[in-house]
Amino acid sequence: MGTKYGIELDGQFAGWIESGAGGEATASVVLEQVGTEKIQRKHLARVKYEDIVVSCGTGMSKTFYEWIKATFDCQFVQKNGAIIAFDDNFKPISRLEWTSGLITEVGFSACDVSSTRDLAKMTIKITPAVTRMADPKSEKASPAPRKQWLSSNFTQQIADCRAACASVNKIEAITVKTALV
Repeated sequence: MGTKYGIELDGQFAGWIESGAGGEATASVVLEQVGTEKIQRKHLARVKYEDIVVSCGTGMSKTFYEWIKATFDCQFVQKNGAIIAFDDNFKPISRLEWTSGLITEVGFSACDVSSTRDLAKMTIKITPAVTRMADPKSEKASPAPRKQWLSSNFTQQIADCRAACASVNKIEAITVKTALV
C-alpha cells in the first residue's frame, strides 16, 4: 500500500493529503574578509525555510477550507500545523511541524468532462516562519476513506452568465498567488 499523509492545523487533524513536501531549513555561507591572521572565516547567514507544498483532493476539514477562503478574502491568517506520515496500519512514522504558516498559493487542476477517470486536486503552498522535524505522536489515525474528486465532475457559475456557463466542458488549471511583503 505505502505511506499515507495527513495534515494537522492548530492541533486538529484537517484531513488526508496526496503528498506533502518542502519545509527544509536552508542558509547561505557568508565568507568574511581575510584578516591579519590570513584565515578565511565563514558563518551562516539567516536561516530560511522552504515553502511546504501540499496536494489534496476533497474531504478536508472545515478549518482547512476556511483558511483558504480567508486567504482569498485577503485576510492572511497564520496557522501552526504539521504534515504527518503514516504507515499501512495508520501509525504515525514522521512529523514535520511548522509555525506561523501563511498560504501563498492555491492551485486547482484542470477540469474536463471527457476525463472520466482523472482525479482533480488542489495544490496549496504554505510559507512557514519556522519548521522542525518532531517525534510523531503515538496515537493512530482513523483510516477514513478519501473522497474522490474527478476532474470531469464540475460546474461553472458566473453571475448573470448562466446560459453561457451551461455549455462549458473544460476549464484550464488555475493558480492564485499572493505576495508576502
